[in-house]
Amino acid sequence: TLNQLLYSKGSGTWGTLTPILNQLNNYQSSGKRWFTFERPVDWDIDTIVGISGLYWIKLKSSATGASYIQPLGAQAWILEY
Repeated sequence: TLNQLLYSKGSGTWGTLTPILNQLNNYQSSGKRWFTFERPVDWDIDTIVGISGLYWIKLKSSATGASYIQPLGAQAWILEY
């Protein structure tokens, strides 16, 4: 179950995203899916796994159960409008 949508506030601190559109369906659908949100005013650059100077979002799952299969996202696009 997808239960946390997070964004980096910098310095290893995370805030909760509120989606405008979320077609992720708890990672149960394949193919192109949309996930949109309004940019948080306190979204800030951070360093994650040695990659610095970027804005980050993080989608976390819990309650995976015995039949859980890890989602393997291959691509993501950032659209600005």
